[in-house]
Amino acid sequence: MRVLWDVLRLSAESDLSVRGIGRALGISHSTVLGYLRRAKAAGVHWPLPEGMPEAKLKALLYGPPEVAKETRPLPDWSEVERKMQVKGFTRRLMWERYRRDHSDGYGYSKFCALYSAWKKEFGQVTVPMDHPAGHSAFVDYAGMRLEAIDQLTRKRRRVETFVGVLGFSNYLYVEATWTQRLGD
Repeated sequence: MRVLWDVLRLSAESDLSVRGIGRALGISHSTVLGYLRRAKAAGVHWPLPEGMPEAKLKALLYGPPEVAKETRPLPDWSEVERKMQVKGFTRRLMWERYRRDHSDGYGYSKFCALYSAWKKEFGQVTVPMDHPAGHSAFVDYAGMRLEAIDQLTRKRRRVETFVGVLGFSNYLYVEATWTQRLGD
């Protein structure tokens, strides 16, 4: 915005052309012309009143800043959070339901970003844990069972999903097993 002051000053105190002012300040002549037209339309002349803040000068030339008003409907995030606790519900499924009800709603990536921001501000409080390298590993079976084809019988069988995660690197290991017994 300091450039605007310089444009007004050079226009009033020198006999430089619009192109000359642009060259002197390292800006295009069309920008200089635009500043001068806005200043004339707003009745702003050099010298500016003592101590005029940049925000006031900008408001005089460009008008008050427009506040973008979002017209897209937002989902009830607490309801989304509650549904996400139900087995089988995913963000994708919640987004599809949201878009079914609001065809003009947000796309999937924006929906996820808004949900994450809401969850960060209003969701459950979590405590970050420090896991030194090689110190901890977390293992468990995933909740939903998948199906696989048994190579011996060529029949579909339900399988358990074993998951292991290293605490420091978050390196993930996943393997399908027939049962949750110790041998598997």
